[in-house]
Amino acid sequence: METWWLIFTVAGVYLLAAISPGPNFVVVINNALAHSRKTGLYTAAGVACGSTLHTLMGFVGISALVVQSVWLFQLVKVGGGVYLIVLGLQTLWSSRRAIELPAVDISQICAPGELTSGRALRTGFITCAVNPKAAVFFLSLFSLMIEPTTPLWAKVTMIIMIALLSFSWYSSVACLFSNDRARVIYLRSKRKINGLFGCLLIALGIKVSLT
Repeated sequence: METWWLIFTVAGVYLLAAISPGPNFVVVINNALAHSRKTGLYTAAGVACGSTLHTLMGFVGISALVVQSVWLFQLVKVGGGVYLIVLGLQTLWSSRRAIELPAVDISQICAPGELTSGRALRTGFITCAVNPKAAVFFLSLFSLMIEPTTPLWAKVTMIIMIALLSFSWYSSVACLFSNDRARVIYLRSKRKINGLFGCLLIALGIKVSLT
């Protein structure tokens, strides 16, 4: 009973952290709005894979190695920040070329997006995987909650639950922001919205690099 309580506590803490807006949240919304629901779902799947990687790294001690090594942690921070800044610049560039459709209606919306499924999956995965704050979060969580006596089946259950929670949350976000009403609003204000998301990604990239 205590083991299950531990599992659900870890899952609950992770879900609260996932709900908090951050790079993953922004990337999923941006891809869902700018491309399609399918693209948003693949991005969400990539984020879930990244969360699973962080969970595994936390359990085997790689996160501790990264956090304790000053140069390695700085490398991850700068690399993650640069990646987000590049994504932001690409989004800003797309806002300059965007064509707004002020009179668009739901029947005019085209489902296919420009981003391939593989690239969407990769974008979600890299965005999550190179986030140094995620490594710190999982290291702190497992240091507080997990003991050497925690059974292996419990750790495996946590990994599966975190992966499922991650995909469930971010896929819900993707579905919400790729519905017809959201797409109509996006197509009417494409330049402004792309510009906003571009600036957000750049700001997040700078924050990740410097904090």
